[in-house]
Amino acid sequence: MGELFTAAIGLVCSIVSSIATFFLTRRKYNTEVDSQQIENMSKAFDVHKKIMESNLEAQKEVMQMEIEALKTDYEIVKKENDSLRQQVSQLQMQMINILGSICLDATCKMRKMNFSSDLKFGDNGPSLVTDK
Repeated sequence: MGELFTAAIGLVCSIVSSIATFFLTRRKYNTEVDSQQIENMSKAFDVHKKIMESNLEAQKEVMQMEIEALKTDYEIVKKENDSLRQQVSQLQMQMINILGSICLDATCKMRKMNFSSDLKFGDNGPSLVTDK
């Protein structure tokens, strides 16, 4: 009977030990699985981050090239505008000279003007002061 009792206690101890081992092993396994998932998500995040950074750099380079092209175009337009302003100013002076030479009548106001003092230079080029 002692042998049966020892065998029963051994069986119960084995069953309890197996159940405890099962639960502890399952917890360890679940922890390892969670850890592996976190590691995989971290790697995926790093990959996405690198992709986003490379896309950002590519967009930055394209935008920089566009800015440089716009600066170049602006300089061209500015030079053309300055040139056109000079041409308008020259044409206005030519028009004033032509008007001065056309006006041959003695009563003509243009003929009596002193051009050096009657010209007013402003942003829009030279203009005549006719308030005299």
